[in-house]
Amino acid sequence: MHVFPDFANDCTREELSNETTFHLVMIDFASYFGTGERSSQAQLERLGAFVNEAVMLDDNLENAVGTCFLEHLRQIQGYRALAPYLSPRAKAKIRA
Repeated sequence: MHVFPDFANDCTREELSNETTFHLVMIDFASYFGTGERSSQAQLERLGAFVNEAVMLDDNLENAVGTCFLEHLRQIQGYRALAPYLSPRAKAKIRA
C-alpha cells in the first residue's frame, strides 16, 4: 500500500481483513491499476520489482500475481505501462 496509497481507499473493510487472500487483493488491484496511466514512473518501477520478486517462487503469492494480475494485464491495457519493468519470467505469465 505504500506504493499505491490510494488503492486502500478503493477497498472495503472486508477486503482488508485478515481473511483476505492474495487472489482477492490482486483481482481488486488489477481493476485499480487499469491502464497504469495514473501511475508515476517510481510506482511502476516498484510494482515491477514486486511482481518480478513474486513470480520467483511457486507459491500462493506467485499464483495470485500470475492469474489475477499478469494474465489480465493486456485486457486491462496496462501492459505498455508496466512491461519495461518486468522480468522475462513475469512477462511469460502474461496472456496475449
